[in-house]
Amino acid sequence: ESGTYDIAIVSLIESDTSTSRVITEISGEVYWWASFDDTEEFENEETLIVSTGQPDIFSFTISVPEGADSGNYEFILKITDYNEPSHVSTLTYTLFVRQEFDISFVTTSDPPTINPGESTEWNLRVTNNGNGGDRITFDVVGLPIGWNYSFDSDSTIELPPGPPGENSKSFSLILDVPNTAHPATYEFNVSAQSLGITVNITLNLTLNTIYQISVTETSAVELTGQSGETVYFQFDVTNKGNSVDIITVEGGGSMVDQALPIGFGWTTKTLQPNEKQSNYFKATIPQGEGPWTALVTVTSSDSSAPAETLTFTLN
Repeated sequence: ESGTYDIAIVSLIESDTSTSRVITEISGEVYWWASFDDTEEFENEETLIVSTGQPDIFSFTISVPEGADSGNYEFILKITDYNEPSHVSTLTYTLFVRQEFDISFVTTSDPPTINPGESTEWNLRVTNNGNGGDRITFDVVGLPIGWNYSFDSDSTIELPPGPPGENSKSFSLILDVPNTAHPATYEFNVSAQSLGITVNITLNLTLNTIYQISVTETSAVELTGQSGETVYFQFDVTNKGNSVDIITVEGGGSMVDQALPIGFGWTTKTLQPNEKQSNYFKATIPQGEGPWTALVTVTSSDSSAPAETLTFTLN
């Protein structure tokens, strides 16, 4: 941006003429930003024609280049009377360049899908594109309850406006997913809040569906009885996965073929995640000499999930 500012200039020489000529100069750290307006080149000098004894209003303009750092800048304006070089006047003008806040916030890598109970991370980078030093604070919002996160650096950093490379920071967000999380795609935001603006990144994470079952005996696995007697082998089935599962129970072995009639408390049941249901295998002791065995196999609706097998013995 540019700004034009008025100043009063008067020649104090004693002269029969009503005007005099003054030489204009500007110095300072960034003197080239400023110039007197409407000057006339005279003997290789920039000059103005001013009144003697009566001040006139003149102006100078300061043009701040794009990308200039925020801060105070001094300009020393000097005029010298051409007709009386000992008449010199200086004026110091201080200009404050406002700070423009501008940051970019991006991901540089995204994690793959993971299982509940695992950890994952995103690589992030923030850059200060403004014209002054900035303090940036990071936060995560929108995570499900019970999910924990951390940054591998301080959650508040300071960045200079340059040079390139020094005005950016790369870091990682580490996310710990509880093993009770349901399979789904989760969306949340990471915010970078500077002293002037806030930038958000929307991240998403997909959790895999896990099918897993557990079978545990709750009675003796070997029983002895009389021919014709009905016996029960008891066991619990638990859905250890993170999704609703349809559980199937089947039997095989000599007990299934000969200890008739046989039966299960249930052969198919829908279980919620972490739900446990009791079951039993019923058999009738046959005539003859044992032992007889039963292989009880419990399977998930997902054929890739490993089956669980119990072995029961009847004498």
